[in-house]
Amino acid sequence: MAIGVLGGGQIGCNYQFASNWVIGIEGDGEATGIKGDVTQSFSFVGPAGPTTVTGTAHAQTNWIASATGRLGFTWDRVMLYGKGGVAWAGDKYSADLAAFNEHIETSVTRPGWTVGGGSEWAFLNNWSAKVEYNFYNFDTHNLAFPGTIAGVPEVVPGIDIKQTISTVKFGVNYRF
Repeated sequence: MAIGVLGGGQIGCNYQFASNWVIGIEGDGEATGIKGDVTQSFSFVGPAGPTTVTGTAHAQTNWIASATGRLGFTWDRVMLYGKGGVAWAGDKYSADLAAFNEHIETSVTRPGWTVGGGSEWAFLNNWSAKVEYNFYNFDTHNLAFPGTIAGVPEVVPGIDIKQTISTVKFGVNYRF
């Protein structure tokens, strides 16, 4: 499990139709500090007999962006809404096997999708505050990791990485 903080901005437009319905689109981008590590040991039988090796894998998401549509229902100065669309994440992955003096790493931009929902309150005529939950799914991707083993360049192919992210966002919006 990775935990971190994010901060960023959004831009969008809404159109109110009927008396209580709002439809809109928005794009957002956040810089993140989402990081996670996992250490695991595995055993194999080599020329010298059974051996156990311990390695540590690191994951870091540097940014998240999305383009979404949303549909909301309003009453008075409050709106409840749901949203969904496409998403991207800027990730860096690495792993270390100290027994072999091995370090591998790669950076990728991963496409995916997002769904979420929230509540927005217009506390002044042009200002609103919101709280929102988003689920991001970047599926499983097979990645190659370039690196070194005992100082010799190598590429480790075929590592499957599955990524999902859940966020809770608090925001303040200025409406034109």
